[in-house]
Amino acid sequence: MRILAPVCTRGTAVRESGPSRRVEPTWPGLLESEMGGAKLDRAESASYAQEMGEPKEEQDFNWIEARHLCSPFGVFAELRKQAESDVAIRNAQEQEVRFRVDRSPDCFRVIREAKSLSACTPASVEFRWTASGIEVSNDTGIILQGALTVNDEGKCRLRVKERELTFWQFRRRALEDLFFNYGALTDALQRNQPQPT
Repeated sequence: MRILAPVCTRGTAVRESGPSRRVEPTWPGLLESEMGGAKLDRAESASYAQEMGEPKEEQDFNWIEARHLCSPFGVFAELRKQAESDVAIRNAQEQEVRFRVDRSPDCFRVIREAKSLSACTPASVEFRWTASGIEVSNDTGIILQGALTVNDEGKCRLRVKERELTFWQFRRRALEDLFFNYGALTDALQRNQPQPT
């Protein structure tokens, strides 16, 4: 008996039996092998994979579960928690400029405010989850888009163009200008400070 079609055709295998062909169901938990038509159960298949040099952690990795957990809303919630931590760290370092996070169900915004210059308009960066990943915009428009993926090491990553970014790398690209590049604002604050006599 020879397999003519792969086992992955919806739980059936096409078998050649004499001059006619017939479709037989395959049984859950059993895999067909090209090794003489022998059937291997999952335990034997894992043993075979180990013999072929595949590490056990590679055999047991559930990529479907990993990709399910790497969902837009789940990653969005994690990025929001991490951005709140980033804001707390940056506020501890900075006295004249303050940062805060405004939350809503489908987006969050990191806002920069000057404490002693009320005329200064606040700048912000907004994170929003989409069907395929995370989108980041500032006051001028979209600045970053990351599609979610599970990479070859089994890690949830944000793909930006052709690069796979970790969550901190994605946040740095989104927040670095807001946190550190506000030279005109700093100059205006310093001009409003009383000069030492």
